[in-house]
Amino acid sequence: MCGITGIIYKDPDRSVDPIILHRANDTLTHRGPDDSGYYIDGNVGIAMRRLSIIDVAGGHQPVSNETEQIHIVYNGELYNYQHLRETLQQKGHKFKTKTDTESILHNYEEKGTDLFADLNGMFAFAIWDSTKKSLLIGRDRLGIKPLFYYEDDEKFIFASEIKAILAFPDSDLSFNNEALFDFLTFTYIPCPATIYQKIKKLPPGAFLQFHENQTTVKLYWQLEYNINHNWTLKDATNKLEELLYDAIKIRLMSEVPLGAFLSGGIDSSAIAYFISQKHLKDNLHTFSIGFATNSVYNELPFSKIVAEQLQTFHHTQIVKPRMVDLLPKVVSLLDEPMADPSVIPTYLLSQFTREHVTVALSGDGGDELFAGYERQRVMNILRRFYSMPDGVKNILINKIFSKINPVEQKDSLFASVKRILSDVSAGYLPTYKRWITNFNSGLLQQILTPDLLIEYHHYNSYRIVEECFAACDDAINQSLNFETRYYLPDDLLVKVDRMSMGNSLEVRVPFLDHRIVEFASTLPMDFKIKGKTGKYILKNLMKRYLPKEIIKKPKQGFSPPIKEWLKDELREYCHDALLSSNVLNKYNKYGIEKLLNEHYTGKRDFQYQIWTLLILSQWLETNKSML
Repeated sequence: MCGITGIIYKDPDRSVDPIILHRANDTLTHRGPDDSGYYIDGNVGIAMRRLSIIDVAGGHQPVSNETEQIHIVYNGELYNYQHLRETLQQKGHKFKTKTDTESILHNYEEKGTDLFADLNGMFAFAIWDSTKKSLLIGRDRLGIKPLFYYEDDEKFIFASEIKAILAFPDSDLSFNNEALFDFLTFTYIPCPATIYQKIKKLPPGAFLQFHENQTTVKLYWQLEYNINHNWTLKDATNKLEELLYDAIKIRLMSEVPLGAFLSGGIDSSAIAYFISQKHLKDNLHTFSIGFATNSVYNELPFSKIVAEQLQTFHHTQIVKPRMVDLLPKVVSLLDEPMADPSVIPTYLLSQFTREHVTVALSGDGGDELFAGYERQRVMNILRRFYSMPDGVKNILINKIFSKINPVEQKDSLFASVKRILSDVSAGYLPTYKRWITNFNSGLLQQILTPDLLIEYHHYNSYRIVEECFAACDDAINQSLNFETRYYLPDDLLVKVDRMSMGNSLEVRVPFLDHRIVEFASTLPMDFKIKGKTGKYILKNLMKRYLPKEIIKKPKQGFSPPIKEWLKDELREYCHDALLSSNVLNKYNKYGIEKLLNEHYTGKRDFQYQIWTLLILSQWLETNKSML
């Protein structure tokens, strides 16, 4: 695993300064502490930092072809590289290393931009072709590995993380207010935007070519939902087992110690089962953490049940982080505002795991493929309701449900029921929007200044949700389309990548093998969610192998006790950051103060909105030039 960066000046007579290139590359040292490499060709410079996993001794980058006219820097793992290598050798290509990196390079020689169809892995890479004076950068299908780029009149820059782009001088770092609105709405910034107007994310499943000072971005893969109604549950379950078995098998290649995250949930438990019972028998190290607080934030008992059955070498840790110190560190790793609270336990778990291994397998992706969230269960309730006879349905909607005002930010069962009944009259799209919203329109009007509000009213953060719903026929697949295209790569995978690489740990995600993702998109809806049971097909598979209490365990997110932190340790810190500091001087302090008062008096539960503002203030504190 690595970090990559590079620059091309549009003036062919302007040479790359090696000192500047080294400085940018050094910002990525945490992603690759083992090695560094550089290549400069006049106005072009590429660089990388390496975390050595495969061909530890001989895998130095950049890697060149036989004529040394084409060079690659690469971040990721190509799981089918050995088969691809054999195919390329049969066609006459000569290999200098044993790395997966070189297989990508020679496949580019063979197929140009059509090379991506042959790749199974997580990756972001850049290939400089001096014969064509062309740069190709590409990213894996699901966006597991990050890749950013910047362009102005003078230069084009790419990097694994924004901080490397910022290290190149004389760039336009204008603030992106539309990205701010997206962040406040969703708690993350959806692709391709970033918090900087001129820095973009390369979309998952896309490549970019820079040639003759022109930039072209193209998708080479995009998930489509085409339900195969010929599947039987038995056949589909057996197919899932076959795919998952192989996806895990090919992700076990490593020349360094390897383990697995184990929360005790169905996803990570399934991964641990296949590794320990089918591949690395009696030799798997698993890792779990819990918070020193009440059991709501502690899944250690469940992870212990699985670890004991599978007889893994199980490592656990109870954590009590000093959040005043940890928060700035975590925000600095993110590079732009991202307020998913589970970023904290992900950092702590990665830190703990890295003490023992260099590679870990994770269960991320199961919820997005097989409908594992509560919001999908709500969509399923609506789906079943809308299948009722029109007369009954219309009476209930017009006479009862449309009269109910939903209550937000309340934890009571009564409030949840009111929300769901109100959703019935609203329909699929408004319901889903509400479930994924952090700051709704009313709250944003409370905290934004008049100038920002003018921009906000001319912008639609939900346009991407509407596009995802328009692309599918079934309501649940519509929601999963959004989860897979945006929530997964721009929130969950960002969290895992930055927090793991911040600890020089590589994390692999078998559920996001594109073969499993494409298979899941063909499943009938009842295989994903049946009644109140999400991830039905996965549970149907794993009930063969895992304890009943794991199969029936309710979903429990990887959540930290932020409500307790805001009540105790972070209360004064939060007050100073949001009200006393000048960091949020462009926001309505009276509106923020009202939000805090309503939360702390118990009138409303605004823990996630306060956490979001705290992350924003911490990011602005770190990047004061953006004030």
